[in-house]
Amino acid sequence: MSDRESTTELAQNPAELTEYYQRREDLFDRMVTGNGDQGDKKRVIDWYQEWATLFDKQFENAGFEYPKLMAEKVVQLVEDKQSKILDICAGTGKVGLQLRTYGYTNLDALDGSASMLELAKKRDIYQKYFHCMIEPGKIKDIDDSSYDVVCCGAGVVVGHLPLNTIPTMLRAVKPGGYLIFTHQVWSTGFDSHSDEKLDSIIHGLREKDVCSSINFKEGTYRPGEIMRMYVLHRGPGTVE
Repeated sequence: MSDRESTTELAQNPAELTEYYQRREDLFDRMVTGNGDQGDKKRVIDWYQEWATLFDKQFENAGFEYPKLMAEKVVQLVEDKQSKILDICAGTGKVGLQLRTYGYTNLDALDGSASMLELAKKRDIYQKYFHCMIEPGKIKDIDDSSYDVVCCGAGVVVGHLPLNTIPTMLRAVKPGGYLIFTHQVWSTGFDSHSDEKLDSIIHGLREKDVCSSINFKEGTYRPGEIMRMYVLHRGPGTVE
């Protein structure tokens, strides 16, 4: 089932829907051509800013499975429903909604698009909302070791978050907590998001005892698209 085949209810304004897909495909082409280069980062944010509402509706019809799979992984790992959880690349709150379904209520959201976060606010899912980009280093306005779980669904991908933001995200996790993120398999064909580069980053984290263990398994991101979901167990080491 393709995006185009699954958006019949959006056809009330065919011209708008056509422009949405044309602009999205142009954006995707630029991201891929750049091999993950973050030079077009502003262009990505601008696209989400402009098309947040239609993106939200399209998401519901496209069969995305990763929000539910991520929430199920949290359930497997964390019994305490009051655990503090940060949803990075929260968008309009798809992962957060699934977590709420399972009884988790102490949720915060972070996203680079103000328009996406405004839609999330209308759903009253999160306690706090952080409008910022993830860069290598420290996350703005977020203390180190302050969350039991950090989730990042559909963010670590060509044209969005580079692999060197994984230590940044892990930095926000308390020792003993978890970083859970998805990585679409097609991205591994690019140097910026290759398996070798990811393995090197995780190996470095384990050597410094920042990450005490790791596991991943493949699953369906959406029909026809495979992802890997990684779980990094935070160790006592310090992220530099």
